[in-house]
Amino acid sequence: MTRRFPLRYDPRRRRKGTRWLPIVLSLLFALSLLSVAVQRDRADEEAGQLWEELGSRGGEAQRFQVEWVDELPPPARRYLLRAIAPLTVLASSVELSLEGEARREHGGALVPFSGVERLAPDEGFVFRGAQGEGWLGESTLLDRLSAQGATGGAESRRWLFGLVPVRRYPEQWVERILAERLAAELLWFPPALLPQRGAKWSEVDEARARVSVSVRGRPYTLELTVDEEGRPTALALERFRPPFAGREGALSTWVFDQLDEEEQFEGYTLPTRLRGSWVPNELERFDALYYELKRARFFFPPPQEQSDDRPGTED
Repeated sequence: MTRRFPLRYDPRRRRKGTRWLPIVLSLLFALSLLSVAVQRDRADEEAGQLWEELGSRGGEAQRFQVEWVDELPPPARRYLLRAIAPLTVLASSVELSLEGEARREHGGALVPFSGVERLAPDEGFVFRGAQGEGWLGESTLLDRLSAQGATGGAESRRWLFGLVPVRRYPEQWVERILAERLAAELLWFPPALLPQRGAKWSEVDEARARVSVSVRGRPYTLELTVDEEGRPTALALERFRPPFAGREGALSTWVFDQLDEEEQFEGYTLPTRLRGSWVPNELERFDALYYELKRARFFFPPPQEQSDDRPGTED
């Protein structure tokens, strides 16, 4: 029997076999970038479609009547009379230009952010923005909450360096977190707090009242505190605080306060500076973000066309 010996090592053969490795790695990297680009385009397309819908909503044009709030609890009546000027057309949605700082844990550094948001309580919202400073530290942000039952109803992502997608919250909690956020931000959309829009008010005491509102068909309860002139001083809402850095998710109280400044936009008086904090109990507080509202643009239903056969019209 002939004995077979192993082939002699040939370094030229090894070099020949590995020279394709850089090409293969380059192709894999290019494919991963292409996949990310496709995801980004899809997310931008869905957000863009909802963005346009929120800016072109129909409905019946109504003007705010002072007598609408006559039967409400005193804190609610004072607030609404301050927030909405008499005979202001009730808006169907709003666009907010925002700046501020945010952090996700106790002792964490505040990171600046800015963005633009459109919202309507029954349709959802879109927020597009950026967080961080400088090209290396900046992330692109996208939060989208579509109408209940819509395809791909909720999404919250950021793109590191504008390229690498990162989920901001666990997938199973995204829709709940964004819906509760929208409920809290109705402080910037007073028409949603009117009885004519389905809001139901109850008195807590002379300075506080609770209001039940519908967001995408689900009820949420807000507790609003106002001063003697109707200026809001705090808004509280029970929200789900997502898990982070080993801390489990849990229900907690979310508070907007330090509503020190306000400005009127198209007949609506809105707080322009506020602080958002988690307050799980009387002894613990985590100041998570600081908002500054730079501009608000309201969208109104189109005026109703008048019929040509109205009384007093001749052919």
